Amino acid sequence: MTDTPLLEEIEVELKPEELERKVEEYWRTGVGWKWEELEGVLTQETLAKLKGYCVEQGEDNPDVTVWSPETRGDFTSAST
Repeated sequence: MTDTPLLEEIEVELKPEELERKVEEYWRTGVGWKWEELEGVLTQETLAKLKGYCVEQGEDNPDVTVWSPETRGDFTSAST
């Protein structure tokens, strides 16, 4: 999705417990992204990019922390 950590794409300061949330916690199976939780947190540009991704849950797709400060691409690979 991006070469920068998702943490750098936020517009507000997140609480420590929010920083530990995983991708699947922002996804409703059969519905899609929980936009009400992402809007106002991520930039409009990032939200637009996110619309092209869906979360495939299961043993073959381990979930990772969303707001990781590292640029390993875990968010993208775990969410596509």
